[in-house]
Amino acid sequence: MSKLYGMYNKSELSEAAMRDVLLRLKNEILDEDKNSVWEDRPNLSKLIPTSIEGMQDVHFRGAERTELSERSLDWLRENGKCLDNIRPGNSTIKQAGRGAFATRKLKEGSLIAPAPLLHIVDRSSLFSPRSGSEQELLLNYCFGHEHSNLLLCPTTSVSLINHSSEHANAEIRWSKTMSSDGKDWRAASLEELADEFSARLMFDVVATKSIRSGEEIFLDYGPTWEEAWKQHSRDWTPHYTSEQYKYVPSNFLNAEQAPITEDITNDYPNHVYLCRVEPYIRVDLDDVNDEMPVPVQDYYANPSINLDHWDETSRVLFEEDENDWWWPCDVMHVDEERNVYTTRIYEKKVFEDDNGHLNTGGRLIREVTNTPRDAIRFVDRPYHSDQHLKTAFRHEIMIPDDMFPLHWRNDYVNGALLANSWLKDNWDEKSAEQKEQHTQKLREAKCGLYYAPSTIPNSGKGLYAGVDIDSQIEVESWVPPIVIPDVDWNVTDDTPRWDGSDYTWEGAAYGVEFEDPNDSQLLAVDMGMMANFHPGLVNAYLGPTHFNPLLDRNVDPGAGASSDYAGHSFISNREIAAGTEVFISYGETWFTFRKQLQGVPLRNNYNEANVISASTISLFTGPKGIQGLDKNGIEAVFAVLKDVIAEPRTASVLSSINTMDDLVHVMMSRGTAEITAPVKSMEWLEEHGECIDHIYVKESTIKQAGNGAFARRFIAKGDKIIVSPMLNTWGRQRYNMNKDRAEHDVNEKQLIYNYHFGHPNSTLLLFPVTRSISINHSSKRPNAKVRWSPTDKKTQYYLQRHIKDLRNEKYATLVMEYVATRDIYPDEEIFIDYGPEWEEAWEEHVRRFEEASNSRSSIYNMLSSSYKKSEGGFSSMLIKEMNHDKLNSKYHPWSEDHFHVCKVSEIPDLESDEWINLYDGDEANDYFGITYDHDGFDLMRFT
Repeated sequence: MSKLYGMYNKSELSEAAMRDVLLRLKNEILDEDKNSVWEDRPNLSKLIPTSIEGMQDVHFRGAERTELSERSLDWLRENGKCLDNIRPGNSTIKQAGRGAFATRKLKEGSLIAPAPLLHIVDRSSLFSPRSGSEQELLLNYCFGHEHSNLLLCPTTSVSLINHSSEHANAEIRWSKTMSSDGKDWRAASLEELADEFSARLMFDVVATKSIRSGEEIFLDYGPTWEEAWKQHSRDWTPHYTSEQYKYVPSNFLNAEQAPITEDITNDYPNHVYLCRVEPYIRVDLDDVNDEMPVPVQDYYANPSINLDHWDETSRVLFEEDENDWWWPCDVMHVDEERNVYTTRIYEKKVFEDDNGHLNTGGRLIREVTNTPRDAIRFVDRPYHSDQHLKTAFRHEIMIPDDMFPLHWRNDYVNGALLANSWLKDNWDEKSAEQKEQHTQKLREAKCGLYYAPSTIPNSGKGLYAGVDIDSQIEVESWVPPIVIPDVDWNVTDDTPRWDGSDYTWEGAAYGVEFEDPNDSQLLAVDMGMMANFHPGLVNAYLGPTHFNPLLDRNVDPGAGASSDYAGHSFISNREIAAGTEVFISYGETWFTFRKQLQGVPLRNNYNEANVISASTISLFTGPKGIQGLDKNGIEAVFAVLKDVIAEPRTASVLSSINTMDDLVHVMMSRGTAEITAPVKSMEWLEEHGECIDHIYVKESTIKQAGNGAFARRFIAKGDKIIVSPMLNTWGRQRYNMNKDRAEHDVNEKQLIYNYHFGHPNSTLLLFPVTRSISINHSSKRPNAKVRWSPTDKKTQYYLQRHIKDLRNEKYATLVMEYVATRDIYPDEEIFIDYGPEWEEAWEEHVRRFEEASNSRSSIYNMLSSSYKKSEGGFSSMLIKEMNHDKLNSKYHPWSEDHFHVCKVSEIPDLESDEWINLYDGDEANDYFGITYDHDGFDLMRFT
């Protein structure tokens, strides 16, 4: 550009021609879009000026400066900070080394120097495992706090300022102009600082008194630093070594031109040699192998090595960057007469030798003869200089408490983290032994699960733990859920409301969605129908349900008369103390879809309220040594925080928390939701509750009954076995099946019909919502009976009223009690008498079944031929057997009676769109992680 300007200045080019040259150069020749030659230098054209004036500016100032704005001295005085008020010098303090001295007179309150700070978030990164002192020397130059891992290291001559508590004439302050991005990084979290690689924080060192020119500048590093130095001085002892290994600084050896020997290991055990070579010697590892000879060069014969042959430019570069031209070397031969040496040059590398010592020098790259003395120097071996002494002093400069942001302290109580510590969910699976121990605990307890008034206002009754329950333990033993397909198909405008609509669960949640081609629902008795939902206190979740038929339709008349599903239970997701109400989740849409419940706080609202409460509590406690707000201040701050909460549900959670005592109650309860549901005493539960876990479910002793109810513990004659609220169903037609949708004949009544109480002269059906549904019939040896609860007030009230009054109740209202008619012993099955009409109906059903079986017609003839066995046909039992052998290839084709479903969450992600083919045997075990018993394959029957 200067040559072009010279041509223009000499009138060799006209102004118009000069402008055209500039435009062509910029827009045609150097444009990377039009000329691929310049693709690797896309910014080159931007440096070309477009005017004569611009070219003149480039000529006189240089292209690199033309993009920079010229700043006046006035602008610099107003917007800049002076960096040369300090010069280095030997400190007036004996043990301090170098110090900082004023270059001019500095007034009290004036800026001595700015100190942009490099942040080291974790001081452990300065740990030096091989160094004797363990901590890097850099620690001594950085600022820190005794309760924080953060270090702030100055990048200016401020690092020269020494400590003096008696003669301090300067102090550090946070700069008012720290970061170019305008952000106050003092508000940043340590995580944010860890992700930021620029110096965003800055101290100003300010004179606390008038400082004369040449006077040493001192800071007070703080009493902690001073006490550490005094302790170091008291404990310090000289670092003695043998005469042979006595340490002499390398700069002293170089200044004294110490003799160069061939045996540096013994003669200078703390040092190694460096040799000067040509500028930026090339070491191309790809072009070198062990068989190639080492190149030998004569120092004097190679101008690139000999400093005397370097041009002026190289000499200038050498002075500015000479360390790049010194390489590790060994002295192989000493010519004392000529004072020259034969040296071997090595790749720059630090390595560990056979003795475990660190040495400098890697692969041999060159041998040089006639190396002069001034081309060889001493340097300390790694970790041999004084800064690596084990007894060397290490301590950061202390930042005063009132300057250091509290949230950077290790003892800072972060409200969000405190609130998170209140979360109690635990998903660690328990062992079979631990589960068995809980089962035994239930047997020995007076009661494991109570039904009593809920802690949630206006929500009726709920369930309470009668014993301590560890996490990942069944809160209740399993009970069969009742599937309800076609629930709404025959409902008209005249059909009475079904009270069970608020109790049903989606079939997909229990794995029963394929019982109906459209929409299967089910009733999950016990916890699924009796436990309440508190979004902030869910402590139990739905466990797995298994398809486990006990009867075969081809031989058992009881097949299809009871639920084939087992394993339904709720499992604790946290520790549940005895007396705690058990809450399950219905899904938060249960609230949001109901207009009257849309103001109910949800889980996130309680979490947000926890953070607000925890943060406010943290203001009171404060970090160690820091005085927090008093009670009045806390309450005032909390009131302001509550006022600015925009979410109405969160504000609702906080509405009952007003005083410091309320906040302490939240902290001690470990959550804002917890204070809404206090733990009840066993005495309270005995007085106000009913035990509902005296029985457990397993396969009945009656072959055709399916599952039955068994005593968990001894039950005396006349004692209540279990109580059960009864769900009203108005109109028996609600449980009729839509037979037209089935491809073959199906029962016109749904299975749930079998679990109801009723009377032939009434359309009202009553469904027990507890595990009492598993109590089977025996007219010959019943040991229990049912009765209306004599103590439940609503039951006694409605028994005296007209039945139409009961229609006003939308939930399970009447309560029935199951009472022992004789002593019942642990593990004994419980029976009631269903009545002569039920028994006659059952006997008639059995008679017809046997007739059909004997004639080989009816039910058998309706079966498909796909999976008929030698004497039977397809059945739910066969489905269970197929799932036990699910990868058997003969079961892979679909039939009229079954198809496959896969557990999508356990199908591995594939990088291709190919289908996975199923294999049996060993091939299957190694194919995409799918093993023989993989949960992803579960066979289901068609409806």
